[in-house]
Amino acid sequence: MNRLIERYPRGAAIGVRFAYGLRLAGPILIGMSALRHRRFAVLNALGAVLWAVLISAAGWAFGEAGHVGRWVVLGLLAAVIAGAILLQRARNRSAASLDR
Repeated sequence: MNRLIERYPRGAAIGVRFAYGLRLAGPILIGMSALRHRRFAVLNALGAVLWAVLISAAGWAFGEAGHVGRWVVLGLLAAVIAGAILLQRARNRSAASLDR
C-alpha cells in the first residue's frame, strides 16, 4: 500500500474515499507518506465532493429516475472510467517518451 501511495499520491488521496474499509486506515497511511498535509486536505475534500456527487447521482438514477436515468448514469460512469483509463495511458506514454 505504501508503494501505491508513494507512486500515486494524488490518486490515493482522492481514491481512498471510494475504497471500502480504508476510510480510516487510508488517511493514516497517507499521513505517514511524503504528501503534504495541505495538499492531502484539498485532495480529500475533492474526493469527498466527487464521492457525494456520484453516490447521490446513483441513488437518484436507480431510485426515482426510472429506466432511462439508470442507463444515463451507467453510461456516464462508463465514460468516466474509460476517460480515466485513457488519461492514465496517455500519461504513461508521455512519461515513457520523455525517458528516451
